[in-house]
Amino acid sequence: AAGTAAVQQQWQQQADLQLGELQRRQAMNAERFQPRWDLRHVQAGEWYASGTGLAVSQAAMAQSVTNAEELMQRGGLAIEPEGDRIVRSLSPAAVLTHSLSSRHTGVLQSRRFLIDSDNIFVRAWGQNSQVRLVIENYPLGNGGLYPAVRLNRDEPGWLRLDTAYRRGSHAWLEFTTDAAERAYFGVTEVLSGDQPELPLETVMSSHALLRGTVPTSLDEVAERYRTV
Repeated sequence: AAGTAAVQQQWQQQADLQLGELQRRQAMNAERFQPRWDLRHVQAGEWYASGTGLAVSQAAMAQSVTNAEELMQRGGLAIEPEGDRIVRSLSPAAVLTHSLSSRHTGVLQSRRFLIDSDNIFVRAWGQNSQVRLVIENYPLGNGGLYPAVRLNRDEPGWLRLDTAYRRGSHAWLEFTTDAAERAYFGVTEVLSGDQPELPLETVMSSHALLRGTVPTSLDEVAERYRTV
């Protein structure tokens, strides 16, 4: 059986490797992109929400997040409407339309801003929904000629809106659900940048496993895997 020192050493090595990788990704993102909004900590007046699906998020948007526990409460889960599986997906702290049901609709709009980069990057996910840029207060139906991306993924990830030909224009970001069928979206962050490459993911699944006290035995390692 592995001794306490060996278990702790191996665990700490993995934790250090993961921390180093996280710091590398954060540094590269900071060098390449400019933060626009962090929707895990939305300030009132920055975004405008409507629809039954955003009632919970709309209330949270008017409140400041002061600790990690409050941040976690802004997450949620999506219930599988059919079949034997109960939970479809878990959501991080975000603005969500499906806190109660994917039947609930929602429209989320940012405040108006100046487009000053070739790309806008959104970390979002959803089904039967879309995010688009509405340029100069003139919305076009079905995305029109404006930059738009359909949301058809259950896991958070980065998406790119090409704004190279819209630099100098004023616009707002708009997330919408399809009112005709089950739909939802979640969004956590918005960045801007001139390079087309997507930002690196800084939410790593290993973080939840490796944080906290260092296990002292293989039994404790197994328990950590079981409970995380």
